[in-house]
Amino acid sequence: MSEHFTSQSTDGTYRVTTVKAILRAIILYILLVGVQPSTGQPSAVDWLIDLHVEDIVNGLPVAARDLSFGVSSDGTDGIDPTLGETELPPYPPGGLHVIFVSDLTGNGLSSDIRSNTDSVLTFNIQIRHNSNTETIKITWDNVPLAAIASAAWLDDPINGSIGVVNMLTTDNISLPTWASDVRIVVHLSATGSGYNPAKDPNRAEYNQPGGDGYNPAKDPNAPEYNQLGGDGYNPAKDPNAPEYNQPGGDGYNPAKDPNRAEYNQPGGDGYNPAKDPNRAEYNQPGGDGYNPAKDPNRAEYNQPGGDGYNPA
Repeated sequence: MSEHFTSQSTDGTYRVTTVKAILRAIILYILLVGVQPSTGQPSAVDWLIDLHVEDIVNGLPVAARDLSFGVSSDGTDGIDPTLGETELPPYPPGGLHVIFVSDLTGNGLSSDIRSNTDSVLTFNIQIRHNSNTETIKITWDNVPLAAIASAAWLDDPINGSIGVVNMLTTDNISLPTWASDVRIVVHLSATGSGYNPAKDPNRAEYNQPGGDGYNPAKDPNAPEYNQLGGDGYNPAKDPNAPEYNQPGGDGYNPAKDPNRAEYNQPGGDGYNPAKDPNRAEYNQPGGDGYNPAKDPNRAEYNQPGGDGYNPA
């Protein structure tokens, strides 16, 4: 291969240039200008928040994983190779595995960068660990997070293992071992068009009608409040519950309770007029007060001791 090539100059003459000369010029340029070192983060990312996850056994961390989430003008809900996102391989059994998951990210991601046009961001994290794990500890820097978000929280929407953790006022959480899936929700602007206080657990609207946390079973103004499963449910007022017909229940009737005196009194289910001295049945055949010696229709009536007996 030739180390020379020719080029025509503006005056019509040809110049011969060696390949080695060109390479020397390139090397010299690199040495003079320098190469900008990589920051380790895609340059197109607007901001990035790191999560450090530790597997705690006997009070000490035995394994750790690092995640990060953020936004970019090039970010999507899927996998963004231009932002350094790559699908993780399926994890083997055993060990600590912590990943961002969604329907669009396959086996999951360690870095999840979304669009910077979204006002509300939701990141779902899947956690797997060994059986001897005592707790899973997650830490983050809440100072830069508070600088970009009006609200941010972490919770366990599936198992309910923890309450709503305000990520702007605290920087860590220790999860119980059954917290296998947690969620991070970030509101970037409380006045932005995407912000909805009904989706913010830190706002009263969250638990009010129309809010994501609203539960009619806890609302005294909703019919579900007094129904089975509601906070105001009273089985003593439910005709379908056994307590309804028991003492204290709205349907309780002492006349139907064998343990109450009313049961054997007139109107009670156990009342028997043949046992009631005030009823004619008491003195009739079969009654507790019946005496054949007083019954003209019985032989005893005319026998000694009978009311109709006549020794003559």
